[in-house]
This record gives sequence, structure tokens and C-alpha cells, in this order.
Amino acid sequence: MIHRLPLVDGVAAALDLGFRIADVLDVIVGAGANATVLHYIANRGPLRENQLLLVDEAGQHLVHGAAPSLPDFYNAAIDGLEIGPGVGACGTAACAGQRVISEDLSTDPNWADYRALVQQAGLGACWSTPILGAGGQVLGTFAAYRRHPARPADEELEHAAFSANLAALAIGQHRNAQRLRDSERRLADTLQAVPDPIWLSDSQGNLLLANAAYRRLVAAAPAQNSATLASHDNAVLQQGRQAIAEQRLLVGPDRNEALFEVVGTPMQDSQGQTTGVLGAARDITLIRRGAQALADQLHLVDTMFSQTSDAILLVDPATLDFVTFNEAACHGLGYSRAEFARLHPSDLQAALDAGQIAERNARAMAGETQRFDTLHRHRDGRILQVAITLRRLDYGGRPLLSVVWQDVTDSRRHAASIRRLNQAYAVLSGVNEAIVRLQDGPALLAEVCRIAVELGGFRRAWIGRRDGAD
Repeated sequence: MIHRLPLVDGVAAALDLGFRIADVLDVIVGAGANATVLHYIANRGPLRENQLLLVDEAGQHLVHGAAPSLPDFYNAAIDGLEIGPGVGACGTAACAGQRVISEDLSTDPNWADYRALVQQAGLGACWSTPILGAGGQVLGTFAAYRRHPARPADEELEHAAFSANLAALAIGQHRNAQRLRDSERRLADTLQAVPDPIWLSDSQGNLLLANAAYRRLVAAAPAQNSATLASHDNAVLQQGRQAIAEQRLLVGPDRNEALFEVVGTPMQDSQGQTTGVLGAARDITLIRRGAQALADQLHLVDTMFSQTSDAILLVDPATLDFVTFNEAACHGLGYSRAEFARLHPSDLQAALDAGQIAERNARAMAGETQRFDTLHRHRDGRILQVAITLRRLDYGGRPLLSVVWQDVTDSRRHAASIRRLNQAYAVLSGVNEAIVRLQDGPALLAEVCRIAVELGGFRRAWIGRRDGAD
């Protein structure tokens, strides 16, 4: 069983095993698994023929880490050793995650493929200890060799166990440092790729970090832009909280003025003290222009919507609720806006029932524009004649029913009066012409009746004579 020693016990064990405390602390504080540290670990202990191998990135082989006292040809042959059972002491230990002891390399079956190699190197015994990381992950192996077949003493096994622990700590520190460097590099690459200016300054206003977009922005007008952004950072430091402001800065080679949204966030240490400001800026010139153009357009539409004499109403086709309407719609029927908003189409109709309303609405929502005359009921009970148009309208991705109508009560009444007057003139003219043309009394009377029906619009006409009249 391989045990990882606690830090304090491990340092004490290191002193007992002949390690220098300064060298051990170098590993603990983060010297990492560099060649010097691995060389140091492999060159300490009761035996000098030590070898440190590391698991490769694929997790399939052991690669050379350090073995300063072994022949170069041996190290080269072992470099890339496959991890698996029966592959020497190190390949087997890495595979099993357990210490492997080979007391006689000339007879141990794990060394069958390496007899000639160890004989050439003058090695007789080996014990290999796996280097275990977090969660028992095998990071490599620490192997101690003897020139002659032998069984390791307890002190030698303790040294191997501690060396493996120390190597695990060094490898862990190295990997953590590498992850930190990779993370910092990715962060730096990300910041440089961000199109918005980003910067970090300390509590004295000194610039600690800036991306390319920030440098371009400042370069456009060094004095003005730097002063503006520094003033915002200073406000954040004084307030001790995030601040957002709109600032006008100069951009581009022509130094055109642009509107930026500047966000400053205070950076704090573990004691809660503000140590600097993280700033970011975004050019919102086009956004503001677009918003203003949209607002102007909506204002124009609202103006046209409210000033037209036609009544305009938008209805939700699913609920038949009134979504919006103009003044002509509600006031034309005698309602306030609050009262009108609570109504539904059936409350206005004086001619169509609910089924007829639904049919008209469905045809309009299917794309068939509906134009027809109908009757609306005024709030005071009067019946108004209206000319109405129904059509589908998609507003903000939402399908609505557009209802537009005109009150044609007076115009229809006037048209009817004119029509009746024209009919009267036609009848009078026809009768006068018949009097001149016909001399026969009964024929004249029949012609007058015909004219009254055909030109006057009457269904029937007759002429009678009072009894006793001449």
C-alpha cells in the first residue's frame, strides 16, 4: 500500500532521509516538476541509482523524467516504456498503482524482455513506487536500483515512498502552474479579441492591463480620451461601487465624436479593500441613433394614428380583446378610453351576431380583406351606419385583426335624400311628357302608374277617381 505523507510529517521524513529542507520547500512552494527538481529528487537517498518516469499525455507510456546516475543508453531505452502488467517494475507499478519489487532482475518474469539491457547497465535489483496524484491518479513512477540482486531495506522503501510523494507534489505544482499559465493566456487572447475596450488600473490610476481596442481608442485622442476614462475610474474608486456612465470620446483617424457606455467595477482584495478598477466601454452611437429613429417613427405613426378621422382598432383574434385604438374609435361611439378598452366586438355590433362576427374575423385572419357596411351601437343607444374594413396585421411578430371604420350615417342619409329627389324629378318629367303625348284618359293614367313604379321606385301605383267627381 502506498501512502501519501501529510505535509509536516513529510518534511520531517525528508530531513531524516537526508533531503535538504530548502530544496524540499522549493518544491512545496511551487518550483514545479522542472528538470532540476526531478534531478534533485532522483539523486537523493541511500541509493543513487534512481529513476523518475512520468506518464505521458495519452496515459499509455512512461517517459523519461530524471535518472542522473543511470547510463544514458539505459535511459533512452526505457523512455516511452509501455504501461502494463509484466513490463518491468515501472510499467507494472504504473499499471497496478502499487509498489513492485524485483529482487533479481535476471530471474524476475517482469524483466524477461529487458534482461540484456539491465545486464549491460549492470543492474541486479529494482523496486518501483507509483507516483500518485489527487484521487489516486498515477502520475509516474520512482524506481530505485541496486547493482546486485537484493531485497530493499525498510529505510530504502521509506525513501522511495517519500520521493514519490515529493515528486507527486512537484508534478502537481507544475500542472497547476501550467493550468494557470494556460488560463492566463486564454484570458489574454480573449481580451485581445473582444471588440470593446477593456482595461485594468490600480488604485493610483496606473494602467495594469489593456486590450487592443482600448489602445486604439486612447491612441485616437490620447489626452482627451485618457483623461475621460481616468476620471470615470477615479469616480468608481471614490464611490467604491460599480458605476455606469455615457461618455463622449473621439474615435478613428478623423477623431469623430462617438457616444460610449463606460462601466467601471471596483476590484477588491481578500480584506475587501479596493485595489483597482476593471473598466469596459461600448460604442453605443449607432444604438442611440437607431433608438431615436425608431422613437421618431413611432411618434409619427402615433400622430397619424390619433389624428385620422377614421376609427382604428386592433383586436387580439384569440381573445377578442382590444389591443389598442385611436380616439376616433372610442369617442366616436361615446366611450372614454378606459370604458372602450373593456369592450369586445359584440358590444359594438347592432347587426351581426357572434357567429357572423367570428366568420368575418376568420376570413380576414386567413388573408381575405373584408369590406362591408354594418351597424354600430352608440353608448347612448343610437344606431350608427358604418363602412368597415377588416384585415390581418402582423405587429411585432404577433398576428392581430385590424378594424377600420367610418361613420357613414349622415352620408348615407344624404345620399338617400338625393336619390329620392332625383326620382321625384324623373317622375315629374315623365308625367309631363306623357300628358303631352297621350290624349286618351285611361292610357294616360296607366302610363303615369308605370312611370311611378319604374322611375319613382314605388312597388305599386294606382290612380282612383272620387265618386261624383267630374
